Amino acid sequence: MVITLTRNLAYVIFLLHWASCAYYFIGRQTGDLGPNTWYGQHDKLKNLGLAERYIYTFYWSIVTFATLGYGDLTPFNTVEVIFTIVFVTINIVTWAYILGTITLLVTRQDEEIGQYRDRMQALVSYCDSNNLPGLLRLHMSLQGEATSDEAVLAVFPTSIRRRILRTLYREPLDACYLFQVSRDGAGC
Repeated sequence: MVITLTRNLAYVIFLLHWASCAYYFIGRQTGDLGPNTWYGQHDKLKNLGLAERYIYTFYWSIVTFATLGYGDLTPFNTVEVIFTIVFVTINIVTWAYILGTITLLVTRQDEEIGQYRDRMQALVSYCDSNNLPGLLRLHMSLQGEATSDEAVLAVFPTSIRRRILRTLYREPLDACYLFQVSRDGAGC
């Protein structure tokens, strides 16, 4: 889950960086950041260094990505408008992807929780139907993950499996003639 969310964040940061650079590049190419570009429309931007210009274009990309559209750094010429339209379209697809992955993560987690609850309920039923002692139930609940006898027993370590089987079958085996120890100590 953390990996998926981190990956989504990395995608968004890459997209924002790419859009910032492209928006700045378009301003440079369509008018050398002159009066017919987004940059030239703002007097306060004219004497800024490259890093500060990047910060402003990154700000534009974040505001556009978040669909806030404050309007303080709006596209001015046709190429800038076309790029903004393409960027907003990419943003729509990106938001759909991010929301889809988050929804999938939540759904998977809900399914896993439901399956865990079902397994634990089956384990409790199994313990109740076989009258297993409390400590053994605790060991089983700590490691149990299946619903049938074979599946329940298969997930346990050998030592716990033996204890379960001994508890389950001690009385029937003690009652069996073949496994009874004779009074003189001889047995099978």
